[in-house]
Amino acid sequence: GSKGFRVQTYSNDRFPLPVYVDLEATDNFFTLPIYPHRIVGGPPAGVHGFAPSIVGVGERFDVSIRSEDQYYNRASGPVPGYTVSVNGNEYKAIPPGDDAITVLKDIAFEAPGIYRFDIRSADGKIAGIANPVWVQADPARRVYWGETHAHCGWAEGQGTADGFFEFGRDDARLDFLTLSEHDLWLDDFEWSQLAKKVRQYHENGKFITLLGYEWTQDTALGGHHNVFFRTPEDRKRVNIHRAKYLTELWQGLRAENDLDDLVVIPHAHEAGEWRISDPGLEKLVEIMSMHGTFEWYGQKFLQQGHRVGFVAASDDHLSHPGYSGTLPRGLFQRGGLAALIAPEKTNDAIFDAMRNLSAYATTGERIILDVSVNGANMGQRIAPAENRTIKGRTVGTEQIDSITLVKNGEDLRSEDFLTATDGKATRYVVGFWSPSDPQRRAIPRPSKTWSGTVHVRGAKLTRATFPTRDNVYSDSITIAKDDPSVLEFTVTTRGQEQSIVLELDGVGADTAIDVDVKPGIEWTPGTAIYIPLMDTPGFTASFPLTKLEKGRAHHDVHVRHFVDRVSVRAIKDDVPMDHEFEFADNATVDDADNYYVRVTQLGGGTAWSSPVWVGGFSTR
Repeated sequence: GSKGFRVQTYSNDRFPLPVYVDLEATDNFFTLPIYPHRIVGGPPAGVHGFAPSIVGVGERFDVSIRSEDQYYNRASGPVPGYTVSVNGNEYKAIPPGDDAITVLKDIAFEAPGIYRFDIRSADGKIAGIANPVWVQADPARRVYWGETHAHCGWAEGQGTADGFFEFGRDDARLDFLTLSEHDLWLDDFEWSQLAKKVRQYHENGKFITLLGYEWTQDTALGGHHNVFFRTPEDRKRVNIHRAKYLTELWQGLRAENDLDDLVVIPHAHEAGEWRISDPGLEKLVEIMSMHGTFEWYGQKFLQQGHRVGFVAASDDHLSHPGYSGTLPRGLFQRGGLAALIAPEKTNDAIFDAMRNLSAYATTGERIILDVSVNGANMGQRIAPAENRTIKGRTVGTEQIDSITLVKNGEDLRSEDFLTATDGKATRYVVGFWSPSDPQRRAIPRPSKTWSGTVHVRGAKLTRATFPTRDNVYSDSITIAKDDPSVLEFTVTTRGQEQSIVLELDGVGADTAIDVDVKPGIEWTPGTAIYIPLMDTPGFTASFPLTKLEKGRAHHDVHVRHFVDRVSVRAIKDDVPMDHEFEFADNATVDDADNYYVRVTQLGGGTAWSSPVWVGGFSTR
């Protein structure tokens, strides 16, 4: 008489399914033996390619083509044939088959430049891209992609350690990976097995695995911190049973290890203490994950004078490191990635890049970002200078929206590439944004769900899409059947804008976009323990397109001391996906300034460089 069990949408190699039986119908249940199940992906609904970001002229490399279901799992069942093109020219055909992953080997390009791979099925129903490849004459530095914060079934997650490392290596095609299990659930046997797995899967030049764990303490006692070791041999955890306070963690790590063999990364959603920091240990901070986007968190460290770089991660708990899907509630964003800039893919080079702050963060897209200040690269400090020139290049996975120079936590200069100001646009972005800044007890503000309708007046709504980033569980857009001028939507935000692109026909002088938002409530796991969740008010905002100022307009909504925002802007069609940029700062300068660059793409994909410091002093 059971109704059955709906299997979760995340693939996993060890899903424990408990079964409770009441044989006599007396509410006296007992548990049958738990037999773990293997959950596989569904039929192909998408395709994605993974390639190295920087290679040399004539250097041979591989590109992995991965078929995936609608939840970003590796697909199962028959896989269609694909045509792979490079910069618009057909390159190779992949025949149909049963293997969801095909690796194209020994690819090489003989001329410097940017190369982009497109993948399309024969019927055109499934299409995707790979990350861009920047071919350089003699690259001294490469960009390597990795995961610094993810879990398996050894904590409160799912899956085996083998499945975790195999997914990161084969599905996500990461360059480096750490299984940072929660220390309060990690016993001595599991710790020894973790070190064994790190050694087993490590392969210099191909796949770098680092030993680490997550020090899992309440925010009031220091907050969550991920701990990394250069090598796995003879390492001991300093867990919360040994170190109740953050300062005890630092003390214990220093007592048992060489400082050069350690990196500690605090993160924001269970906020690690930012008012104090150990400068020899805390080299990087995590500013984005599946929980939300927390750029303010990195700025808190910088405001205190700490010299730290930026990375992002997933905090995935289901053994999908480096290429995580979304979840129904709470973990509503795709996982982020850490980018390390190093001369080679070796254990020491990767770890040295972490300690040298030679790193940057992205929201999961493999955006290439190169930034320098007066010739100094990310993470470096240079002597005081009256004139500062900030140069760089970004190669995106989508059209570049904006490039912003941030100085001492404030936006100093910004270039907008996407907004159309000529009044002739046919595409418009409706954007929703809510801040993730901290509340009492340093807890970030919860996520916010927006739902309602978008009504287009005076023009025909021909299409509405999420550009690239959507939550398949909670984000939705549907053109109303009874009125094609009305779009019904639901989106979720926490520190990053969620956008809907509208394509309009017949835009005229009387065209307007009306946004009607229903009342709602915030929601995030755990936050309500400390912070009462707020009701969010409903409202209606009207945006006549003839009254857009320089192609954009916005409506602010005050919720307690936060300001949420809905915006409308006209966007161009022909916007490049890569840009070189240069900013000059010859204004009032201080003895100790820091600069970093934020790059955004159409659809919200973002990259943040680590800072460069000018002047001041360093204890490191």
